[in-house]
Amino acid sequence: MSYWLVLAWVGVFLLAYAGVYLIRCYALKHLLDIPNQRSSHNLPTPRGGGLAIVVVFFVAVFWGYVNNLIQLDFVLALLAGIPVAVIGFMDDHRPVGIRIRLLIHLSSAIVASLLLAGLPAIPVMQATIDLGVWGYAIAVLALVWWLNLFNFMDGIDGIAGSQAVFMALALAVFTGFKVDGQGFLSLALGVTTLGFLIWNWPPAKIFMGDVGSGFLGFALGVLMLAAGHAKPAMLYAGLILSGLFVTDASVTLLRRYCSGQTWYEAHCCHAYQHAARRYGHIKVVRAVWLINLTWLLPWAWICLLQPEYAWLVLMAAYIPLIVLVLKFNAGKG
Repeated sequence: MSYWLVLAWVGVFLLAYAGVYLIRCYALKHLLDIPNQRSSHNLPTPRGGGLAIVVVFFVAVFWGYVNNLIQLDFVLALLAGIPVAVIGFMDDHRPVGIRIRLLIHLSSAIVASLLLAGLPAIPVMQATIDLGVWGYAIAVLALVWWLNLFNFMDGIDGIAGSQAVFMALALAVFTGFKVDGQGFLSLALGVTTLGFLIWNWPPAKIFMGDVGSGFLGFALGVLMLAAGHAKPAMLYAGLILSGLFVTDASVTLLRRYCSGQTWYEAHCCHAYQHAARRYGHIKVVRAVWLINLTWLLPWAWICLLQPEYAWLVLMAAYIPLIVLVLKFNAGKG
């Protein structure tokens, strides 16, 4: 990586950092998150800082495209996430009905799925399964689930930003900063989110809001699908990297659904929220980084080295995480 390119990435980071500052000035007057009985914070805090991630990320994407570093299909698939960000920013100001949000999410996911040719072929042992037209439908549902999952998990200071930085930079490393621009896009997402995370680190000075959590989930989902088409085992690796979020959100949702609760209503029943009430935000976020770096990252790397056993590696990585979130009462009030 050249000296000038390093300077460019430093500039992207500083631009994101400055963008969050400007949004915070606006949000202090117009967009405060007031604590309630479900909140994990005690003081009114501005939200909507994720808008800086969206804007600066697309500045970097535009720069990469005009310099022939990114394929047009990838750019268009990511642009499909703009409606997700817009509806999220609207929801940050005033609640938007779930049907409208779901319609926007589905529409964006359909566009991205068509541009990315759906779900990539899935390696299982020595075989590769191509789901054909069903792959498109599964990709749409996966993107909708993934962007909402990220929103569900954005409940304490620093957790969603940390996960996005970790996943994006790991994907950039795994793709060798190449593969038709996927590495560039992953690095761009990681660097811009890092500029936000400085502000969101516990105790948070601003929250990312739905504009940020929804878009980050969508963008990471798009990058995972694109990487999976280039190298099928990358899809498994992406799922492993996101293991903490997937297990906590999925176990919580399943438990709430089975107990007759309204699954889409706001709550504070995730394992990480129970842990934050017991240990505090900063210790939980540090634990997330520790698990990601020492447990999930090595398993993801093993998955790429032994793609024929990717599904077994995925199970080995996930089973202890499921036990962990159950131990912290995921899904229980």
